[in-house]
Amino acid sequence: MLELINMRDSIATINLKCLFNNTKKAMMSLHFLTFLIKFHQSEFSNFKSAIYYTGEEKDFMLGIKQGKMNKNEFLELLQEIENKARNLEPVFYNSQLNLQTKTKLQPLQ
Repeated sequence: MLELINMRDSIATINLKCLFNNTKKAMMSLHFLTFLIKFHQSEFSNFKSAIYYTGEEKDFMLGIKQGKMNKNEFLELLQEIENKARNLEPVFYNSQLNLQTKTKLQPLQ
């Protein structure tokens, strides 16, 4: 194990091109932004449906991860989704702390 730790810097350079062109991270950035939008659309009542993808949505996200969308198409889509998410920023920041749930959770810590 110590040998692996000592090799971490060289291990990180095994496939540098993947670090520069990381489609999984691209997919995850879109996933996070769409989660914010979907959770808001559910009036913050269905976390599971906002965070999970099924069917065509899942296939689309996996397509991004698999590199089926070119960089310019992805950036255009990401900009559109980011703008929608940014418009929701005040809703998230101005929301009240859910004291009822927080109080129920405190004894469980």
